[in-house]
Amino acid sequence: MASTCVIMPHMKTRIRKSRHGSLSTAFLALLLSFGVHGLAQAADLSPEDLARNNSTIKRWLEKDRRIFLNPVSPEEVEVVLIRRTEPLSFLFIMGRYKQGQQEATAAKPTVAKVKEKDRLFKEVQEASASLLKDSTRSVVLLDEKGEPPPAAYATELDEKSLNSAFTLLCLGEYGRARKILQVNQANLSQSMLINLAMLEAMNGNVKKAEEILGRFSQEDPANATAQFNLAYLRMTQGKTKYAGSLLKPLCEGESKGRLKLLSLISLARLSLFEGKGEEAERYAQQALADFPDSLDSLDTAGDIALAARNYRKAIQYLTPVAQARKSETRYLLKLAEAHQELGETDRAIKLLNQACDIEPESVTAHLALGKTYLANKDFLPARLQLERALELKPGIDEKRKIFAPFIKVLNTMNDDKALDKWTALWVKENPDQAITHYNRGWYLTHIEKNVEAIAAYKAALKCDAKMNTARYNLIYLLAKSGQTEEARQEGQLFLNSTGSAADKKQIESMLASIEKLTGKKKP
Repeated sequence: MASTCVIMPHMKTRIRKSRHGSLSTAFLALLLSFGVHGLAQAADLSPEDLARNNSTIKRWLEKDRRIFLNPVSPEEVEVVLIRRTEPLSFLFIMGRYKQGQQEATAAKPTVAKVKEKDRLFKEVQEASASLLKDSTRSVVLLDEKGEPPPAAYATELDEKSLNSAFTLLCLGEYGRARKILQVNQANLSQSMLINLAMLEAMNGNVKKAEEILGRFSQEDPANATAQFNLAYLRMTQGKTKYAGSLLKPLCEGESKGRLKLLSLISLARLSLFEGKGEEAERYAQQALADFPDSLDSLDTAGDIALAARNYRKAIQYLTPVAQARKSETRYLLKLAEAHQELGETDRAIKLLNQACDIEPESVTAHLALGKTYLANKDFLPARLQLERALELKPGIDEKRKIFAPFIKVLNTMNDDKALDKWTALWVKENPDQAITHYNRGWYLTHIEKNVEAIAAYKAALKCDAKMNTARYNLIYLLAKSGQTEEARQEGQLFLNSTGSAADKKQIESMLASIEKLTGKKKP
């Protein structure tokens, strides 16, 4: 076996086999001096540089911008794939690699007859090209199991081969990748175990994921990726203090690697979540200082500025991100929010129209545009956008955001027929949701159909007994319709709830009025 970059014995073999004699001393000296320079240069390369000089890893980096290199020791490097779950990220590892050995390949026999001078020149040319290639683009890398990196995005997937897991992770076929790793769990490398942990978490088994990641010592710098992923899981569970203790060591030192960037961004997001605006700003500014060209740093700083209501600064940070990531409409939505808060409604509407053009099936974009038109008192275009959002069949969480502005638009336009149609449809589509019955009750109260409205509010409370707004309206209608005893009972339920002090004071006042009207004392 010969070292990857040491190919001079191979060169000598080719030179000896020439039927036309040896190379001239000058040519040989030229090759030798060139070869020695190449060897010295390769010896000084970092593991990150060596990985880039491997043809397979180089193709991975070229094909997928989500992939980056993370040195874990002076000899070893991880190839890492970022999995974004906005606004946070976690990591998959496409293997840990260090420089390996390869057999020197034999020279190909020459079949064509050429002149001696031409043959000599061709041999020198081929030998030089071979030396250049081996010293800069064909460094052999081997993983923890002594295997070379698999090809990026294999076209033929073997469900029994661990190598297929790499392609499946890149393609987002997480269920299939998880099954491969589960079957081979006893033989997995450390990097593959980290992948299995995150795949288990994605499948809902967070406890198992934490158990796997907990095996990796926090004291070992080589386990930084495992610690980052464990911090991600802690953050998603609201265990922010523990997550911070895992992330902070990853930000120390002079490293400018991408893992440090992701850790700084995660800490900034974590601080923002905890309401620590100044701390969030400090982490974001450190990320911008260390990684001034990072769009993710600008995005994070923009979100922090929005939270601090510093809308001009938010626009400054988010504009280059939106320009670079033109297909991702969420940046246009953020910019539109900032412009609207500054009273620049026309600019906000323009940005939101762009978002709807880019992503016409986006419920979020149409909802934001509809609400902006509503704020600008442009009721017809507001209605059209909100109707479009509903036509896209949003889930109940998205519907909840549409109900209030859409009811306001229809009510402002005095379209009772549309209110009747939509509130009835929402109950039919989501009969188990208190909000749909509440909206129906509101409409029926609006047209003074109190009996039906009382039934609607009772249905809302059956779905959610803690919906105090529905109980308040029910008490009012019961008292108004003369059902004072039931109104008192509902009032006591309200007073025993966790409602606000102001709401309870209103209910007490309402109950006092009921007692006064009926001539009875309050129990």
